[in-house]
Amino acid sequence: MKTIKSITASLALLSGLLGSNILLPEDIKAAECQASGTISGADFVSRYGTGAPGDPAGSESGEGMCYGTPSKYEISIYEMGVCTSAPITSSFSTVAANAISGFGTTDYDSVDTSVCTKTTSGTWTGDLSGGASFNMGTGTKPAAGTYTHAYIILGNTFGLKGSYKLTDGGGTTYYSNGVSSGSTNVDNTTGTATPVAFTETLTSFNGGGSCEHVGREQFTTGTPGFLTAVVADSTATTPAVAKTCSSGSISRLVGMFEPDTPITISDSTTGLKVTFTVTSSGMSVIGNGAGAINQVGSGPFRTKFDIIE
Repeated sequence: MKTIKSITASLALLSGLLGSNILLPEDIKAAECQASGTISGADFVSRYGTGAPGDPAGSESGEGMCYGTPSKYEISIYEMGVCTSAPITSSFSTVAANAISGFGTTDYDSVDTSVCTKTTSGTWTGDLSGGASFNMGTGTKPAAGTYTHAYIILGNTFGLKGSYKLTDGGGTTYYSNGVSSGSTNVDNTTGTATPVAFTETLTSFNGGGSCEHVGREQFTTGTPGFLTAVVADSTATTPAVAKTCSSGSISRLVGMFEPDTPITISDSTTGLKVTFTVTSSGMSVIGNGAGAINQVGSGPFRTKFDIIE
């Protein structure tokens, strides 16, 4: 077998940021963290800003945070596949086709995977911190043709842990203490750090703010295209979008990616391998605005689709 094409897309589905939306416009998206243990607290603020409204942005971001690498990133993936048309649609659109914010309750309020071919079989639950991959050989091989979208259904609960070290004080490591993000959830030490696992649950793409059942982002680098994600229930056939963000009913996230260039499956295609990575993306490292780390939380994972011939 020979890999003939790779399609890479960042799926920024995960929040964990109080009062902000992880599906941020390209110009204010958080930056990747410098390697742990290589910068000071003052340099952290200089690079990533304080995150406070009205404060100047840093040289790399204005969010007061960056994306690091977690030591645990556990999720459940229920299914994935490719589609001949959009599996997430609007009953009545109130925004432009290229909008990434300002959505109403009738925007992206329906999921229909009947237009898709599921390329995985069964549920996978595991830790992405070491990387993970699926091979569509256990699911259904899509018929030869052009596919305009890819989709994924996953759980809305994430198991996380991690740490980030600043050079201050001879080296101070901030590590998860078992409390979910949204308030201070790190301890620190100049010795050996042992991060404690915690759980985050996503019920809205606006963190602790108002209900936002949908999040959307346009990617202009890597594989250009639009990512759309919605919170949903666990309906056995096709999840229903939870437009009110009721935490009691939400147990799924549904994401679709529409690349600018559609995916082509040929008669000679024998496999579709999907690899997940969270390196320099899966953990939000959030500063306190004064040179220390205040929180760690979830961040986006990335996927790579390899079409195999």
